[in-house]
Amino acid sequence: MEFEPKKIACLPPGQLASAFAVHLSRLGHEVRLGFRTPEAAETFQRTHRLPDDRRLPNIIFPDNVKGVYDPKELFDDIDIVVFAPPAQRLREYLERLSPYWPNEAFIVVGSKGIELHTHKLMSEVVREIQPQVSRLAVLSGPNLATLIAQGKPTGTVIAADKADVIRPIGSAFEGNGFVVEASRDFIGVQLVGALKNVGALATGMCNGMELDDNAESYIARLALQDITRITLAAGGHLLTLLGPAGFGDIYLSWAKQATRNFKTGVRIGRGEPLEKVFATTETVEGLYTARSAVELASALGVKVPVLEGVHKILIGELTPYQAYQQITEQRFKVRR
Repeated sequence: MEFEPKKIACLPPGQLASAFAVHLSRLGHEVRLGFRTPEAAETFQRTHRLPDDRRLPNIIFPDNVKGVYDPKELFDDIDIVVFAPPAQRLREYLERLSPYWPNEAFIVVGSKGIELHTHKLMSEVVREIQPQVSRLAVLSGPNLATLIAQGKPTGTVIAADKADVIRPIGSAFEGNGFVVEASRDFIGVQLVGALKNVGALATGMCNGMELDDNAESYIARLALQDITRITLAAGGHLLTLLGPAGFGDIYLSWAKQATRNFKTGVRIGRGEPLEKVFATTETVEGLYTARSAVELASALGVKVPVLEGVHKILIGELTPYQAYQQITEQRFKVRR
C-alpha cells in the first residue's frame, strides 16, 4: 500500500504529544505542534526544540514539525489530532478550543485519567464538550515519551468503539519500530491506563519504605486485582489487562520503575511531606486518579483495598506503613 502522508496536529506540547510529533514527522507526515503562546511557538520555530527542554532533553525536532499558536492554523484542513493534556485539564483545553475544533478529523486522546467529581473517562469528556466528534479513539501502552522521541521500538494499543476509526489512525502511527494493536474495548483500555498510575504509586511507596521485593510484588498483585475488579464491573474486557494498556504499561510502570507515578510513590514512601509532593511541577496523574478510582469503585460496588489505601495516604488519613498493615491484615482475616 502506498504511503499517504497526513496532516497531524499534536497538542499541547507536553512530553507525550511532543514525542508523537517527533515520531509522526519521521514517518513523513506534516505535523503541527500546538503552543499556548505565540512566543513559545516562535522559539520552537527558531530552535526546533521545546522551550522547556527538560520535557524532551536533547531532542531536536525534524523540519516538518511546525510550531503553531493560532488554533485556526493548527486545525486547518487537519486529518488527525493527537490530544494529550493532563487528564484533569482535558475539559479546560476542550472548552478553550471548542470554536475551532475540527469535528471531521480523527481524534486520538493520549491522556490517562478519570475526571475528578464526574468520574468520566477521557472519551466521555470529549463527547460531552464536542458531541459532533464522531471519529474518536484513545491510545495507551508502554509509551515512555523520551524513548518514543529517541525512536526506540515499542507497541501501543489504539481503541475505539468503531473499527473504521482504528484502521486509519493505526496506519498513520505504525512504522519505524512502533507497533499498533487494535482494540474495541474502549472502556477497558481507558480504565486500565488510568488505574495503573495509582498502582504505580502503591508499588513506589513500597519501594520507598524499603520493603523487600516479596512485599512489593504482593502489593502489586493486589493492586492488579483492584484494577481488574473495576475494569470488569465497568464493562471492560479481561483480555485488555493482558495487552499493551494492561500488562505492557503495568510492567513498565511498576516493575521497571521508570515513570513519574512510581518515582512519586517512592518519595511518599520515604516520608516526604505531601504538600511538597503535590507542589511538583510535573503532572503525576495517579495523585488525582486515586480519589476518582475509589469513588468509582464505590459506585460500582467493588472493593479496592490497595487503591483505597493509596487514597487515604494522599489525604493524610494513613501513613504508607499504616496502609500496608491495614491491607495485609484485611487479607489475613479474609483467608482465616
